[in-house]
Amino acid sequence: MSNNRDTARRQLERLADALARDVDQMTDEELLREAQEDYGEADKAALATKNIIREAIAAYGKRRLATARRAYEAQTARGSAKVFELPTERKRELVERFVSSDNQLREKLTMAARNQENLEDDIDSFLEDLIELGVIDDEGNVR
Repeated sequence: MSNNRDTARRQLERLADALARDVDQMTDEELLREAQEDYGEADKAALATKNIIREAIAAYGKRRLATARRAYEAQTARGSAKVFELPTERKRELVERFVSSDNQLREKLTMAARNQENLEDDIDSFLEDLIELGVIDDEGNVR
């Protein structure tokens, strides 16, 4: 799946580069004529373009902020919990104690393991939840 995503990304980048080259090679008159065809007036085209750029910048900023917030919350939630320093196999054993009674959770973890997608992140997230709920202490001991 990653290869497909990478291939699609490269294709989009080539398309964007080609479009940028085409626009760069246009004369001012050609740009104005195209803007008038699409928007009726150059001012409307400029305003629409500014709005698109502003929205893209705002969305990008929000994504970066959300990513930073998640990383910060994960770090502060984990704090000095020693359970996160355990080897993956030991963490998996801890989680297995709890998933044995939850088929839905077991299926999710099985799919993650099968796909090798963020398995350790999923396990850490589950352990983090158990700590927050007071089910285990920061060393992974059941309370």
